[in-house]
Amino acid sequence: MGVCDRIAVLHKGVMVELAECEQLFSNSFFTVSGSMGELEQRLTPIAQSSHAVMIIGEEGTGKEQIARALYLRSRLKTHPFIAIDGSRLNDRAWEFLIESHASPLTTEGTAILFQHMEAAPEQRQDVLISLIEETGLTRRLWLIFSCDTVEGETLNTFARKLSV
Repeated sequence: MGVCDRIAVLHKGVMVELAECEQLFSNSFFTVSGSMGELEQRLTPIAQSSHAVMIIGEEGTGKEQIARALYLRSRLKTHPFIAIDGSRLNDRAWEFLIESHASPLTTEGTAILFQHMEAAPEQRQDVLISLIEETGLTRRLWLIFSCDTVEGETLNTFARKLSV
């Protein structure tokens, strides 16, 4: 089992290669319905940036599809795209992610989508933010965060912590 296989299995994350990401996006609601429209023009400059990105919206609003669209327009589209669901990380997977030399966080030039980190325990949120700050993670990886909000809420606690 290769490193990438371990990442997908242990993290219940999804490593997607370019062709699969293109296929998933081309069959998505955004593409089929033509609703990308004006949004598509706004995504390209964001995708060309090396800055971390936060996608915020209510559940079911297509945040993962927006992340895929960004990835497909980015300079890293020939590198892996890894989605990690913070709501599904058990203790073993979390330990692998944070401490293993084979973690996707130790790679370079990879696009990593963190989903639902607002659902992860607060201690894990704090550890991830510290790791990002202390190791310069955003210089090696392109981080995309997707956070759910509830109606009338602008930012959840995790999004507020990241934006400070």
